[in-house]
Amino acid sequence: MSMQPANYGDKNLKPSELRPWLKHFPASSLGEKMLKRTIYAYVKSNCEKIGDSKALYYYGTSVTYKQLLDKIDRTAEAYQAMGVKRGDMVSFLTVTLPEAIYSMYALNKIGATGNFIDPRMDVQRIIDAVSGVHSKLLVTIDLAYPKVVKMRESVKVDNVVVVSANDSLPVVAKAYRALTTKNKPRIPNVDDVILWKDFLKRGKGQTVEECPFEEDSVAVITYTGGTTGHPKGVMLTNDGLNTMADSFCLAGVDHEIGDRFLEIMPIFAAYGVGCGIHMPLAMGFEDVVIPKFTPDELGELVVKYHPNHMMGVPDFYERLMHSKALWDVDLSFLMTTGCGGDTMNPGLEARFNKFMKEHKGKYNLSQGYGMSEMCGAATCCFSGIYKDDSSGIPLMATTVGIFDPNTGDELGFNQEGEICMTGRNMMKGYYNEPEETANIMRKHDDGRVWIHSGDIGYMDEDGFVFIKGRIKQIIIKFDGHKVFPVQIESIIQRNKAVGTCAVVGIPDPDHAQGMVPLGVVELKSTLDKSKVDLEALRKEIMQMCDELLEERGKPADIVFIDEMMRTGLNKHDYRGLTEKYKDHVIRR
Repeated sequence: MSMQPANYGDKNLKPSELRPWLKHFPASSLGEKMLKRTIYAYVKSNCEKIGDSKALYYYGTSVTYKQLLDKIDRTAEAYQAMGVKRGDMVSFLTVTLPEAIYSMYALNKIGATGNFIDPRMDVQRIIDAVSGVHSKLLVTIDLAYPKVVKMRESVKVDNVVVVSANDSLPVVAKAYRALTTKNKPRIPNVDDVILWKDFLKRGKGQTVEECPFEEDSVAVITYTGGTTGHPKGVMLTNDGLNTMADSFCLAGVDHEIGDRFLEIMPIFAAYGVGCGIHMPLAMGFEDVVIPKFTPDELGELVVKYHPNHMMGVPDFYERLMHSKALWDVDLSFLMTTGCGGDTMNPGLEARFNKFMKEHKGKYNLSQGYGMSEMCGAATCCFSGIYKDDSSGIPLMATTVGIFDPNTGDELGFNQEGEICMTGRNMMKGYYNEPEETANIMRKHDDGRVWIHSGDIGYMDEDGFVFIKGRIKQIIIKFDGHKVFPVQIESIIQRNKAVGTCAVVGIPDPDHAQGMVPLGVVELKSTLDKSKVDLEALRKEIMQMCDELLEERGKPADIVFIDEMMRTGLNKHDYRGLTEKYKDHVIRR
């Protein structure tokens, strides 16, 4: 695939044809060809090149790249011994464990696909996800086994393999002892339920032939709620995951082989699979695997592991700034603080950049933008390629265009419209969901298939993308005026008492139709909430909005919530908040 920039002087070309973002990449990278290979072949190549470098770090246990390849191969032999073959699906009900990582690449070597499911989902949704792909083998973390017992009455799987969080540890680590022993379910000693160590023994004597690369072959399935709320299986291809990883490798990111990456994103999310596992291993990083993560402990993890790179959602960085563990810590070792998965308002971004500067950080927040449907990443800021409030520039092999959502025409620079993306890192589609796939993957007049994000934004002349908000989250007032929640959130977030906030639309009490904005605020965790005068704070925030927002874009009211409602991936649950406050009585 050629990545050479188009003729910038041709005024007849649209921004997606001009591709001005390519001028920010190293000239030597533009001529590089991205190889077509499986994700197993990609990692295998790295393992052979830098075998003695550390690949994984798991609570005191290190795995070199050479050892990583051996563990992947041994795991592939075990799956083959269990009857898994090319084209099969294996379902996973687990957090990010070394065994899950080995399995992802092992199945890819065979030509099978890993179907990764969030173990926190309710039993019926798990049943739908497992039975939907006709999986005959299920791998589960022991803590989720009670759910497996309930679902096996409805789902026929030949065998269940049970993995524990301490299987990769010679001795149960202190930090993990509580998780692996507290309320640990009893695993029955029956033929069709196999412990991980016994599962590996079954592979002895097997020889696994490496599956060759096939166009559009699916490597991994993860799940997303999408626009309709029900989980859809996102089919991530070998080419898609490799393209995303290659794009970071060639982007000129300030890094070295052996750098540490803090992996806190779950394997059952595309963001975790693509940006937290495959990309770091493709770049030769040491991936520090954190299976059980709570945002409040992030500061302690940064101090403990001294990562050079990390990625997370906006809430993580809000909590990082307030961590007592980092008050006097020199963070010059932290090169990349990648942020995606949710919209970050400018107020929070500015405060975090100030925080990093005060702690000797070299670069600003590397804000990015992506979707599960784009293997987790489509744009990013990196190593000084940065503009305030921007989600960065498109990855090298990704094309971004801004389109009029009504006419479908591509818009010019600095014009707001729907953000659409195309490129080799696109998903193949939603598994067994042709109508949903057709709704989000649409063929344009240029002959290319584009992912329609449902987000509103614009691109400037330098190729930087700016996000304004989701089409479905736009609050339309009685007179048709459109209000973007992120603009109000940015102002509210400036208040020193605000930890995080979300703005949702509720029915306009003064008109028969239309919505008005309601600000939902969670106070900073460091405050003594018993001493906070909430009514005085509400008036203070409302006054800030009066001074800094246009009349039609002001919130109608502010409410306080003990803990922000969040989705499974720690994003603000706008749908849940809208439902919760739909009957709120606005105070005048």
